[in-house]
Amino acid sequence: MESSSPPPSSPKRQHHIWSSRVHRELEKCRVAGALPRGATLRRAQISETRGLCEGEFQCFVPFVDGSDALSLVPRTDLIVRMPFSDERVAEGQAQYPFLAPEVEIRHGAIYLPTEVRERKVPKTEGEEPIFLLKLPLLEHWSPSTTLKMLVQEFFQRVQQDDPAPSKSPSTKSASKREGGLKNGHGKKPMRMRKRDVRGAVYPCQEVDPTTSTLKQTPMLLQSGNIALLMPSKEVGTQKDDDYVYVGDLISLKDVVRITPQRGKSLTLFFKDRSLSCRTFLSQYTDEIVKDLRTMIQTPRQRGADAGSAQLLPFLSAEQAEKAKEMSTKFMGRLGKVATSVSRFLRGDEDEAMEQQVDPLAKAFAEIDAQKEAFYRTPSKSRMTDITRRYQNIAEEYAYLNNQEGHVERAISELQVFIEHPKAQRILMETYAYEQSTKGIRVGPA
Repeated sequence: MESSSPPPSSPKRQHHIWSSRVHRELEKCRVAGALPRGATLRRAQISETRGLCEGEFQCFVPFVDGSDALSLVPRTDLIVRMPFSDERVAEGQAQYPFLAPEVEIRHGAIYLPTEVRERKVPKTEGEEPIFLLKLPLLEHWSPSTTLKMLVQEFFQRVQQDDPAPSKSPSTKSASKREGGLKNGHGKKPMRMRKRDVRGAVYPCQEVDPTTSTLKQTPMLLQSGNIALLMPSKEVGTQKDDDYVYVGDLISLKDVVRITPQRGKSLTLFFKDRSLSCRTFLSQYTDEIVKDLRTMIQTPRQRGADAGSAQLLPFLSAEQAEKAKEMSTKFMGRLGKVATSVSRFLRGDEDEAMEQQVDPLAKAFAEIDAQKEAFYRTPSKSRMTDITRRYQNIAEEYAYLNNQEGHVERAISELQVFIEHPKAQRILMETYAYEQSTKGIRVGPA
């Protein structure tokens, strides 16, 4: 006797429709290229016996090509729930796919326009509020609507709120000419909404070795980038409380090594050898290093490779201790050579021995002589020469991937020099002078 299929309205039939549909929808989202660029189905869970189904989508919504905000993309996590309840079926209530799923914004709700999020009061006092996603597609749901369509509409809605929309080529060139005529600096700095900023903005000062100056560069770590923000008074426009302005954007993919000096500074070395290393003074190096490690270890958004993973060893506490230990060991061994009687008996041969013990000894001795002259007669040119020599040594060993503490030692010596009162005086005098003359026009009108 042939078994007949259950009637369309039976609970068994309803459960079959729900089960086959949720499996099919989640499988479609796993296909490469099915979801918009920046979206990933991170987790899927189905329990047919309990009628549970949810998918977690990690979304980095990129702004459209040409947007000034393209490189600074906050992360949003969506939890899509598609449950099934026999009790509700018995009461004649619709189930997925005839009922729209519930979409919770698990992470990043503050980055979204208020029109697309609904705040739910928590059931228990003290719990975090829950935000649900609001979209026209969810409000006018039909059984033919897919999860792919849901994610696509979410991306489109967020991109409509682009803080710096793209322009046509003609408009771009015209605005660039206008900017050049207005301030002489060409392109206007990139801006981003303050509500899109996640994490801390760390106070920093960058040391410019070519001019021996300090520059205020508040640092923000976001989406695989180090964003150096501009103080609002430097933007050259009316103060805008809704935005922060980015003076420079450093991608971690372009960085080959990071050398932190705990509580003092952070130095970046670049894969492009034509670029000099950059040193940022900050007392928040521990916090910055922690955020850098978290950002590097987070799965890369938008299909980018994990090219910055090679930076992790340089950010470990073990590396810092090893560099300190190697530096101490070099200095101890060098001291033994210096106090040896053979220094007087063997003459120049001791220089070769000293160089074997410490390959940096000769260069550091030359720099020490420069520093003595600087301390007697401080000048910006002498300070610039000393700073660049230390950086050149650090760069040389950084590109050789030195693991014996030479890079850290050169940067440490540079740090000690920068902290000397006479060096600080030159840095601060230059900074104060530049602040006092900011906005003064020099030369013909």
